[in-house]
Amino acid sequence: MANDKYVVHTICTGNSCRSRIGQGILEDRARKSGLEDKIEARSSGILVDKIKRWGVSEELPMKTILKVLRAAYKNRIHAMTQYRELVEGVFADEDAATQKHDNDEVYRQELNRAASQVYKLVEEFDKASTMLVMAEHGLVYPHGEPRQFNEDCSDLYVPMEEKHVEKVQAVVSDPSKVKCIDEFTPGMKLQGSLAAICYADGKLDVSGFREIYNQIEKGCCNIMEYVKERL
Repeated sequence: MANDKYVVHTICTGNSCRSRIGQGILEDRARKSGLEDKIEARSSGILVDKIKRWGVSEELPMKTILKVLRAAYKNRIHAMTQYRELVEGVFADEDAATQKHDNDEVYRQELNRAASQVYKLVEEFDKASTMLVMAEHGLVYPHGEPRQFNEDCSDLYVPMEEKHVEKVQAVVSDPSKVKCIDEFTPGMKLQGSLAAICYADGKLDVSGFREIYNQIEKGCCNIMEYVKERL
């Protein structure tokens, strides 16, 4: 171990949902096992800094813009912004919007600004859903602002998605420390939180987040067994 505690570091995209759930569950299990002095949980996000710059000095590709706008469009969250007509125009003809994005700099910048504002709203719903689901299990959402991922001498790095594994391995000095959550949940594939957001008629439905929580809980149970064998 790099310090007095075995440190497990959960990592996601923006560090508002899955990585925070993982941190909260691991902290709770360490307390209940009487191992809070031996095990520490941390979390961070792959794109925290980039998301903060998004719409100001950083442009993201159309596929990312569509992913975010689609999550907001599905449940009318986009209607809360000044970009309602723009977003609805995108989904009236995605191919035309993509072509215009690729060839019209002004339109591309406008889409990035729209996606930036929409993302901030989506992130609030993402965080709120996470808080509610964690509270249902007696857990408090971990304090502090989301952190950008950097190597920090943790003993185990756990990306919440397979697509982040190579990015994390490229940053840490010992790639063998990186194990995707999927390795601890055989036969299960952790879904993204954006697709699980459900807000309609002024009501927030967190059923999708309950499923995410249950999957992460199973993974964290196996992570704890993995860690105990190494203490």
